[in-house]
Amino acid sequence: MVNKKGFTLIEMVVLLSIISILFGIAIYSYKTINRKYSIKQEVYKLYDDLKYIQTLAVNLGAHSVVNGKLIEKMVYVVFDEDQNSYFAYKWEDFDNDKDFDSNEIELLLSNKLKNKVTFSKLSGVNKSACYNNGTSPSKDVSFNIIDHIPCNGKSCLEMDDYGFAINNGSIYLSDGFESYAISVSKAGNFRICRWDDKLKQWQFYY
Repeated sequence: MVNKKGFTLIEMVVLLSIISILFGIAIYSYKTINRKYSIKQEVYKLYDDLKYIQTLAVNLGAHSVVNGKLIEKMVYVVFDEDQNSYFAYKWEDFDNDKDFDSNEIELLLSNKLKNKVTFSKLSGVNKSACYNNGTSPSKDVSFNIIDHIPCNGKSCLEMDDYGFAINNGSIYLSDGFESYAISVSKAGNFRICRWDDKLKQWQFYY
């Protein structure tokens, strides 16, 4: 028997079920949108930091004269993959001996990846970023390993006074759901790309 003044018990159950489903969809959509925003935020933060460091390298110059001595300079970006952090340093060879002394190193910038984003890539990535060359990249940060300070055996991007990279490479970032990469050319150009898991290739993103 239907109560004309209200809902039947069955109608109430159906209504509550629909509300629960819609609420669940809304929560899932919010989490997905928030996750996508978070990884993009980290990718663009790293991209902006690299561009800023490049500007510092250009402004710093390759040489300066101190007390009649020609002082060599260089900027390094060190990637600590275990800690998901990166650091920018400048080196100025004050004693002009071509050695890297601790008192010649100055920290310019440091940052740690957030929002569960790490230096990594999805297991399905089988091409190198961002130009889909070769096979699956063996390293998550593919710059040269440099032994001397400030790199200390880690992947290290070197920049000269023109903002050029001494060695090109790519930086892979993932949150476990999506993979992005930033490729750096020797000419100092930075490109962002996103892995398309359906097409199995990198797509330029910025």
